[in-house]
Amino acid sequence: MSNAGGTEEVKLYDLVLVVELQEEGNGKNAPFISYRYPSLFEVDPFSASVTQFCFPDMEKFPAVAMPKEIFSFVLTEGDGERRFGYCLRKLPPGTGPRYPVAFSIMAYFPCFPLYSKILEAMAYHYENSSMKQLTEFVDSMLQQRFPDPGETFEVKMQGKGYRFTRPNDSDSLLEHIDLDTILTSLDVTNILAIFASLLVERRIIFCSEHLSTLSSCIQTAVALVYPF
Repeated sequence: MSNAGGTEEVKLYDLVLVVELQEEGNGKNAPFISYRYPSLFEVDPFSASVTQFCFPDMEKFPAVAMPKEIFSFVLTEGDGERRFGYCLRKLPPGTGPRYPVAFSIMAYFPCFPLYSKILEAMAYHYENSSMKQLTEFVDSMLQQRFPDPGETFEVKMQGKGYRFTRPNDSDSLLEHIDLDTILTSLDVTNILAIFASLLVERRIIFCSEHLSTLSSCIQTAVALVYPF
C-alpha cells in the first residue's frame, strides 16, 4: 500500500488467525486454525508457532469456566526482525465443559492497547455476526495503515462505527501498563530484584498459571526500565 507521495505505508497488521482446540485419537488436545485472513496458498512458517503460543496449556481443557485472557508474544524471523503477536482467548457461549477459542493478530508493531481493542471487536463479530461480516471487518482493518502516534481512525460496518486510537509516543509507557497485576502477583522485594536484574541485562524467567498475568507482568517489567 502506498500513499500519494509514492512511499510505502505499513499495514496495521498482516495476518489474522482464529485458533481452536480439538481432541485427537490419543486423548490429547491439538490446536488447529479454523479461520485465517488473508488466505495463504504458500507455506506460512509462522502459523504453526502461533497456535502453540495461543495454547501452551492445551492439556487443561475443556473447562466449564475460565477468565477472558489477552496477552502478547514475540516471534523472531531468520533475519532477526521481530513480529508481535496479540491474542485474546475465551470460552464460547454455552454451558458445560467447552474448548476456548483464540483470536490472534500478527503485526510488526508493539502496541498492546491498540491491538487488544481490535481483538475485542473481532471476538464480538465472531460470536455475534456471520463469517462474512467477520471477514468484512478484518479486511477493512487490513486496509488501514498503522496510525501515527495519538492518531484515531474509524471503521464503519452496517452503520456502526469502531474507533481505535494509537497511544501517543510522548506518553509514559506506564500509562498504558497494568501495574496492579505485577503488584498483586509479586512482593516489593521480588519486584526490586527483577528491576535490578533487568538493569544489568540478566535473563529472567516468569511463570504463571494464567497467560494474561504472565504477559502483563512481562510488559510491566519492560516498561519499568524505560528509558534506561
